[in-house]
Amino acid sequence: MRTPIHRAFVFSATVFLLLLVADAAAWGGYQGLTPEGQEGSLILIHATVLGAALVSTFLGSFVAFSLRRNQIPSAQSTAYLALAFAVVSFYAVVASFTAAGVVGMLAWLVIGAALFAALGTLRLQHNG
Repeated sequence: MRTPIHRAFVFSATVFLLLLVADAAAWGGYQGLTPEGQEGSLILIHATVLGAALVSTFLGSFVAFSLRRNQIPSAQSTAYLALAFAVVSFYAVVASFTAAGVVGMLAWLVIGAALFAALGTLRLQHNG
């Protein structure tokens, strides 16, 4: 049971760190546009969304890695999968939030993380 937890942690931590860097870069570029006195509430919103992303991606990837326990990829492969998921999520989170609000965003993070993690557990069978 330790390996699925470890790989789920690698997956979610990679996604979280990449989203944190992207969010900080994007917010730093727009910070001059925020109304005075609302920085505290914006920080709280950003922290909540990033925390939800961390928990949601952990849950989704943990489920996939637990179900495919005998086919779990290496930690490096898991980090690459998480990197691909994070890049896709830059656009998918905005689209799902626009379409269905917070519930849509969380659904994408859980289901998308499970799908990307499950893709990592697929291995080609060699005939020979």
